[in-house]
Amino acid sequence: MRLIVKALLGTGIVAVGSVAAWDSWVTWRARRDIYDDVDAVPHHRYGLVLGTGPVLANGAINHYYKYRIEAAALLYQQNKIDVIVVSGSDNGVDYSEPEAMRSDLQKYGVPATQIIMDKGGARTIDSVLYAQSQGLMDDWLIISQPFHNQRSLMLARHLKVNAHAYNARDVEGGWRVHVRERFARMRLAWDMLTGRLHVPAEAVSSADVLAVEVEDDDFVTQVADNKQEKIESAEKTSVE
Repeated sequence: MRLIVKALLGTGIVAVGSVAAWDSWVTWRARRDIYDDVDAVPHHRYGLVLGTGPVLANGAINHYYKYRIEAAALLYQQNKIDVIVVSGSDNGVDYSEPEAMRSDLQKYGVPATQIIMDKGGARTIDSVLYAQSQGLMDDWLIISQPFHNQRSLMLARHLKVNAHAYNARDVEGGWRVHVRERFARMRLAWDMLTGRLHVPAEAVSSADVLAVEVEDDDFVTQVADNKQEKIESAEKTSVE
């Protein structure tokens, strides 16, 4: 019985150590590619805002969302990015994170013609695959909270996307989100080790999505819808 207990204890210690080691590696690996100071951010053609809902289940403001929008608007106003891609969930009926993000960015003075909606970003991998599919792998700036940026950059590197990231203001507390992040990182490790993550076979020409040439909001939406067909052809995983 003692041997069994010792074996279980040893297995638990190894498991916890592995989780901690991987978590630290994801954080350390991203350190050179993440910016906290807007003045230090080099110019990028595109800013990719990772989606989340604007309000919580209880109706309160989702500050993760609020701070991402503020960060994206600031980067645009400081001429650090030319075009903002808003990527998130859209059920096609009454819920659209990209629509909400575009609307709120316009309130900060970002023209609709400089915003592209990716309605296929239900998970982080979907958003990163969208960036990869455009063939603009050296000119993307991911915009989210630090913990999310770190995992996103690890995923981007695996998918051959040479992105950078800017840290939006983090939310105090939010322990549930950080616990969930630990599980998401472990799932990412598992998917990477088992080869479940794949890069789409074909990249879309970047000329197809030059937002500076967009003339109206309808065309912005049309561009996003056309690109969605490319995203849906890629293998989906449960990485969020």
